[in-house]
Amino acid sequence: MSAKCATRNRPPRIAALRNASHLFDDVVKIQEQWRERVEDLRADAVAHRIVGALLSHPVVDSEMLESKVEAARSTISAALGDLAGRGVLRPIERKGRGPQRYVAQDVVRALDAFTSRSINPFGRH
Repeated sequence: MSAKCATRNRPPRIAALRNASHLFDDVVKIQEQWRERVEDLRADAVAHRIVGALLSHPVVDSEMLESKVEAARSTISAALGDLAGRGVLRPIERKGRGPQRYVAQDVVRALDAFTSRSINPFGRH
């Protein structure tokens, strides 16, 4: 690779690193906010385990979480409702049968922002 080509590639890499760092900061902030919203719950509450799973699975339902948090579906459903009431999750409109699904909207917003910055890393239109 020529020196000219290496120089040309450097700014996008720096922008990508900044963007990744920004996403990391957003995720840390989201986790802190979620922990604050559930800090009054018992330490062994299922809601804490659900919060721990939301970053890797921002759309959840009781069926999907059953094996991840090792609790009964009814307990998980109650915890999901509680997390929705605390602003951690938002119910998704149901279409058809099956368990109620919820979305961690904060994670979706952070990923959308990450994508927007990735598409336009220098703020140009």
